[in-house]
Amino acid sequence: MTTQVDGTLYEARIDHEQTVSGTNLSLFYATSPNAINIELVEGAVPDRYPGYPLHSRIESTYPTDENGKVNLITAIFPSNSNARKPSAIRIIEEEISGGIVDHGNNVKDFILESDNEKKYVVQGIEFKGKAALVRNANDSTQFYFARHTTALMSGSIGFDSDRPISIHHNIGSGGVIVSNGATIRLIGKGIETVQFDSGVTTVSSGSDFIEVLLPTGEIRFR
Repeated sequence: MTTQVDGTLYEARIDHEQTVSGTNLSLFYATSPNAINIELVEGAVPDRYPGYPLHSRIESTYPTDENGKVNLITAIFPSNSNARKPSAIRIIEEEISGGIVDHGNNVKDFILESDNEKKYVVQGIEFKGKAALVRNANDSTQFYFARHTTALMSGSIGFDSDRPISIHHNIGSGGVIVSNGATIRLIGKGIETVQFDSGVTTVSSGSDFIEVLLPTGEIRFR
């Protein structure tokens, strides 16, 4: 285990019974931890497997709220000679945490988390919720994922909802929404032609938007 950026970025070599040689695993702590602890530990019972190599162990600690909970983001990505390691930097804003993972060729992932209390605008992305992931390629949104969120906009693509939902939308092909029932407006070029699973009621639609009433559960659209 090596430290790339203290408290932020670490890399481990996957060198025990590896299936692809030269593979590394990077850990990006987008939410700043209180502490990072690294140690070598036994990977098996010594008397049963003598000579078994020691393994690296990395531990991160965070402060919790009065209920013992914490909202945080850690990104994990492998790399080798055939898969370039992306660069990663933290997004530093008041009351939120997150990061930008740059894959090269103008492909970037924006990962964000907040306390869900108000709407934020970060790196041109507007959201209100627990967490969001947006991938942009050539400055165009390719997909987004939001967890327990009521609003997300990346450029001219996104949604707003009267209740928290979790949603994954692969632009141009469809996605899935999980909720306890909500009225949601999907926004984006041509989105008014989207088709939902049965049980969804269309409230209104127009140029580049559709508003629907969702039942409880998982709903797919295409």
